[in-house]
Amino acid sequence: MKNYESFEQWQSTGQFTPREFFGPNNPQAVLRDDCTDVVVYGDGSYIQCLTPNVFFIGEQERSLVLDDVELILWNKIKSKYEKGNV
Repeated sequence: MKNYESFEQWQSTGQFTPREFFGPNNPQAVLRDDCTDVVVYGDGSYIQCLTPNVFFIGEQERSLVLDDVELILWNKIKSKYEKGNV
């Protein structure tokens, strides 16, 4: 995958950002009303942090464990690169 040789390398780029700072800089992003923070990665992908302590990327893709959701997101991104859809 471009710029990232491993899940761990990509994962290490994640930065917690308060919703109020993320939203204005990313007008195309659709955040849930209960999103309080966003974890933003070096490639521009992100995970929403919901109340109470749920990490979210889709209705079927949520967990209380950030690592679990990161792995799901990484696999989606990796798959897009492998298929040439990026």
